[in-house]
Amino acid sequence: MEPVFGCRTPMCQAIAVAGAHVFEWAAAHPHSFPPIVINITDGFVTDSPFDGADLAEWARRLTSIETSDGAALLLNIFLSADGEPEVLFPASAAGLPEPGPQLFAMSSPLPKTMVANARASLVGVPDGGRGFVFNAGLATLVRFLEIGTRVADIRDR
Repeated sequence: MEPVFGCRTPMCQAIAVAGAHVFEWAAAHPHSFPPIVINITDGFVTDSPFDGADLAEWARRLTSIETSDGAALLLNIFLSADGEPEVLFPASAAGLPEPGPQLFAMSSPLPKTMVANARASLVGVPDGGRGFVFNAGLATLVRFLEIGTRVADIRDR
């Protein structure tokens, strides 16, 4: 798949392709931290259903792949040029405009290590927060990627 900007958002296909790679990786590394898939999107799905399954089903399939340390993580960051405020790591979809509720529903709950990384970066994460950011700007995108991929605890910040 090639990343594209514009009229098409083949998100189901992207999640399916990522899921195939995650499955192979988890089989080869069964005792590792679970794989992390970060979906950076405009949120508007143009290929659902894809190959007989809708977006929610593709996300469920991906997050059902496990290592001995837990299920694969699906983190979503929605980029938009509209005037809606940023919402970081919500614990509920309440009040989110479209496509927020669907992206929230398919986002994994943040593991304790990521919550600790976020809080150490002075990003508030409520209990039950999910790996989802709505209407992210560039600085938030960078922070999201850091929180979602940092292995060690953040110190001296």
